[in-house]
Amino acid sequence: MKNTGSSVWTPGSYWLTNINGQTLGAAATQGLDSNVYPGQEKTWTINMTAPSDPQTYRTQWMISHNGALFGPTCSSTSQ
Repeated sequence: MKNTGSSVWTPGSYWLTNINGQTLGAAATQGLDSNVYPGQEKTWTINMTAPSDPQTYRTQWMISHNGALFGPTCSSTSQ
């Protein structure tokens, strides 16, 4: 995710948040470990486990700031 705004994303105020309830065993919010300044990018590594039932699973995530979602929806699909 790229911070295209004018505010610094700070730990404890900004998170990557699951928005569709399909976390596949991951925490529903993923925090920051350092500030993300305007123009910088942040990559999260999220460990998930696909269920044993064979089908397609999709997780969807957005950035949140003190509970308010913003920015694009990012997704991950696994089978």
